[in-house]
Amino acid sequence: MSLWDSRRPSEIQLGNGTLLLTVDSVGEIEQIYAPNIDTGHSRLGSFRTSILVRASSGDLHRIPVNAENFEARLKLLHGSQILQVELRQRSGGLRLVRRIGVHPT
Repeated sequence: MSLWDSRRPSEIQLGNGTLLLTVDSVGEIEQIYAPNIDTGHSRLGSFRTSILVRASSGDLHRIPVNAENFEARLKLLHGSQILQVELRQRSGGLRLVRRIGVHPT
């Protein structure tokens, strides 16, 4: 079994023939493959996002973007390789919109 076959399933995949992104259910980039998307050694890594919010006390609080903290709605924008992610914080009023795109070449 190859590394590709044993990877976790992802919510969405975006690519252009040279680059492949796999995106999880809250719009975080799980994996990037380049320049050869069909080999395990071309995996470049993943990205995890956190949001910093300043409390009324002045302290910064870090909120990781994950399914525990946010509800997410993912959609591909019509006719493009652009993923729009709408995030709503489960325990607060924070709402975010993020767009992830892959250039066609």
